Amino acid sequence: GGNINSTQSCIATYVENLLEMALAFSPDTLNATESSFIEFLDEASRLRSIPLHEIDFTSREALCIFVNLYHCLLQHSLLIAIDGLPDKRSATQFKRRSCYEIGDDVFSLSELESLVIRGKNPGPSRIS
Repeated sequence: GGNINSTQSCIATYVENLLEMALAFSPDTLNATESSFIEFLDEASRLRSIPLHEIDFTSREALCIFVNLYHCLLQHSLLIAIDGLPDKRSATQFKRRSCYEIGDDVFSLSELESLVIRGKNPGPSRIS
């Protein structure tokens, strides 16, 4: 319930702040026991409670939310990558395997990139 614009603005602010937190870390210098990193992980775990149904997907703000969310989760995936950072050949597979629960759904980085940000229809892939 509540005002969709108000809820959407809160989501936008949360995701923007989460991205700022994520970008404060580097895979090269990460100390996984650092309190600020643990705080970031705690904040990221709140993604599963985002009310996706309260986002107006036709709005510019929704696009900003998902672009910021994508970059935040990409950074998170890179920070916690146990097999090292992906190279050009492994990047696609890396994005397909990096999945996150957002709201009541699960999205891979690959899905966020193609479906939400690029707005592509999730129909069967065809070779032209």
